[in-house]
Amino acid sequence: MKFLNTKHMIFVLLGFSVVSFKTYPTIFILLGGRDTWIAMILASLLIVLIIDYLLAVCRAENCYDLWQIYRGAVGKPAGAILMGGLVVTIFLNTAESASLGASTINSHFLPHIPIWVFVIATMLCGIYVITRKGTAVVSTTIITILMI
Repeated sequence: MKFLNTKHMIFVLLGFSVVSFKTYPTIFILLGGRDTWIAMILASLLIVLIIDYLLAVCRAENCYDLWQIYRGAVGKPAGAILMGGLVVTIFLNTAESASLGASTINSHFLPHIPIWVFVIATMLCGIYVITRKGTAVVSTTIITILMI
């Protein structure tokens, strides 16, 4: 699980929060009412504090491998459960993001192509970016722009 190092996980954690805030603003406003902005500020501060704590632990231990940090903090069995939960969370959030984009493309541009085709294409692009280094983002962006 080399792609789950802590330096990259910070961006993943921020991405998880942004996806939900961007995707479901009407639900947040409906449930929170006029005080939604206060809840968003507090939630954002909480996310920043969690990320800051995670970075402080990494610096203190001089270890940026999330698997080792989990294993050292709670033991091997509980660390495996936490890592499994993280992997499931990443997968579900990726599926949510992919299905939202696929639904938009399907309804506005290509209604005759099934949504699952777009979901699989998006997931394959995500897997490609995860398994490669920094050049994968540039390559994926160029290929996507050419296909659009």
